[in-house]
Amino acid sequence: MTAPSARRPMSMRRRVALIVVALACISVLADFLGFVGRSERYGPPQVGGADAVVVLTGAKGRRIVAAAAYAEAERLPLLVSGVHPSLDTQDIVELSGVQQAYFDCCVTVGQRAASTAENGLETANWARAAGYKRIVLVTSGYHVDRAMIELGRFMPEAEFVAYSVDTGDLTPSNWWRSPGEARRTFMQWLKYRGAYVRALVARPKAPD
Repeated sequence: MTAPSARRPMSMRRRVALIVVALACISVLADFLGFVGRSERYGPPQVGGADAVVVLTGAKGRRIVAAAAYAEAERLPLLVSGVHPSLDTQDIVELSGVQQAYFDCCVTVGQRAASTAENGLETANWARAAGYKRIVLVTSGYHVDRAMIELGRFMPEAEFVAYSVDTGDLTPSNWWRSPGEARRTFMQWLKYRGAYVRALVARPKAPD
């Protein structure tokens, strides 16, 4: 009868690999939880001196309602970016709830953007044409990080100030309560990180 062989000690290379994997997992989790925390810091910015407001459509119009009320109260021009071509300006007036006089003087309806990246291009074209450099960006809380990156990518010379809106269609802090919430929140985080990578490798230059 032979004695059982002694367990081989773990090699240094394997230990290092396991440590690297563990640190990577911790880093990813920390980044994800940071995204979740930022996604629920709602409310208008407590700063003055903005030149204009831009709102990215979605969340059944709740973003537009919040942005229009803010822009009208501050007497700032407003771009509604990404409006579906099937909607006309009167639809936006009724949805936003602003006075017709304010809408006629100060609201631009953009219908060329069908993605967050295209929102960035549409916003940059509108803002540069009017000379706006400090812009309040209104969108859902979970969308702010990605939107700030995409708009900054197309208009790096501008300063964007986030107005994070609770639109009720996704609550990131509930990600752990169901597989569906976890998947939706994780996908928003992946899109944000995808935008971050695109900004690193394909950032348009500011015009001379």
